[in-house]
Amino acid sequence: MLTKLTPTGDTLWHTLVPRRLGRDWDAASLCEDAQGNYIVAGNSRFTIVSGFYADNIHLTRFRPRTGQVVNDTMLYRAGQTYASSVLRTSTGSLLIGGWYTNGVYGGSDAFLAEWSAFTPLAVQPAVPTAKANLMVFPNPANAAGATVQLPAASRAGGVLTAYDELGRACARQAVAVGSAAVVLPPGGLLPGVYLLRYEGQDGTRATTRLVYQ
Repeated sequence: MLTKLTPTGDTLWHTLVPRRLGRDWDAASLCEDAQGNYIVAGNSRFTIVSGFYADNIHLTRFRPRTGQVVNDTMLYRAGQTYASSVLRTSTGSLLIGGWYTNGVYGGSDAFLAEWSAFTPLAVQPAVPTAKANLMVFPNPANAAGATVQLPAASRAGGVLTAYDELGRACARQAVAVGSAAVVLPPGGLLPGVYLLRYEGQDGTRATTRLVYQ
């Protein structure tokens, strides 16, 4: 949602960004581009299955006089990613500040990214896809861990993450380039049901469930 007001508080126009790809999003920061369009940086949430979701940065550009949506784009990376601020540089690119959950020590890290161009949302990589593309065995798993068979079309490397039923990342395993499978150690996992999510550097997304005993 974006609303433009007069200095006295009267509404000039009001617009809503349509829901796309089953995603919900909010607005975190606003700036203008060189043409006077308004650029909103926000956070987009896609529900994978009940209790499990993916958060990404979402940028939308609006016309200054009507609020019409010009274009939008999604910025993907491994883990949950959130925008906090956006500003335009002297060269016309956008600086986006925020934080993401897959920090190098297992917590949250701040980030600063520079974005140079919008692309249509429709051409972005598909968000988490069919469970059949990601296989795990044994399942249920035990203290020996589990072997995860990666999607056949993806050999670019990436990250494999185990999320608990509250959506918290409980274990993470880097996937080397060219890997067809990876062993996910239990790493202190408590008995229960987990969501395994693979995020490849080539944009591949795949999920499945793991039962740990």
